[in-house]
Amino acid sequence: LVLETKGILLSKRLIIFEVQSKKTITDVNLYFECDCSGIKITDLNNDGIYEIIKANTHNSGSVAYELSVLKQINGKFAEVSSVNVDNALSSLISIEADTVSLDGIIRIYVDGYKVDGTLSTFCYSWSEVEQSITDTSEFLPSVSRGVFIKSEDIDNDGLVEVPSNADLYDSSVVSSDYSEQKINTILWSRVTENGKKDVGYYIVNNKDRYTFKFDAEWIHKYTFVINLNEGRFTFHSLNKELKRENALFSVYSTQEEHKEYEKIYQKNDINYYLIINDDAEHHGFNSEKIKKLIMF
Repeated sequence: LVLETKGILLSKRLIIFEVQSKKTITDVNLYFECDCSGIKITDLNNDGIYEIIKANTHNSGSVAYELSVLKQINGKFAEVSSVNVDNALSSLISIEADTVSLDGIIRIYVDGYKVDGTLSTFCYSWSEVEQSITDTSEFLPSVSRGVFIKSEDIDNDGLVEVPSNADLYDSSVVSSDYSEQKINTILWSRVTENGKKDVGYYIVNNKDRYTFKFDAEWIHKYTFVINLNEGRFTFHSLNKELKRENALFSVYSTQEEHKEYEKIYQKNDINYYLIINDDAEHHGFNSEKIKKLIMF
């Protein structure tokens, strides 16, 4: 796979070689090549044979991109279906696809910048039965976000999750010294046959440079307080009235040394400590579990 930058758009050239080894002789033959703006090589039907999903700039003035699926037919790649990408997309970034299907459909996700400059995601569906790709972005409303995060399978279940801006500044999740420039809350969702399903949240702390993963099932059960002045993220349980109870654990970032705390990370002159309170174990939070929730 050879990448070439041409102008503003990132133009890719895919080259596939066929390699045949016969004892002391190896033959290398050109099998397939094409130019495209975005590409994803994946096995859409889990038959052990790869398909190509590619996007090309469209000749039409009203549509920027066309999304196509190519399959191997009689030893050659051939286009079997294509669809126009939503004309709100002005600059494509990436293509992702599910590796498993829950409802007979494989979802394909196109990330890119819209005409208004926001980063967003568009959803398409591949039907192996009908051998066709269709636009299903209506299942994925309002998935713009203020930080550069691409769609990905965050829980390794074969289904791609899509990030979007989220507002957790309510009775279930509160934060002090809240600032959109310093804290971004990202909701991860997946598309199902019944619409969008929320999976979890990323709390992106741009000031202290780490991300905390907050499970969607914790809404109305747990909350957190971020004090940017002190460099402290504190995780609390909630009572039935959705009021904060005891602090379960804290993540503390500082230039100071604290031997009484567990140091979980260090970058440059910043130390990151984990402070676990007694009640944490009763809620199933131990050191190993908490550290898996933090991404530096």
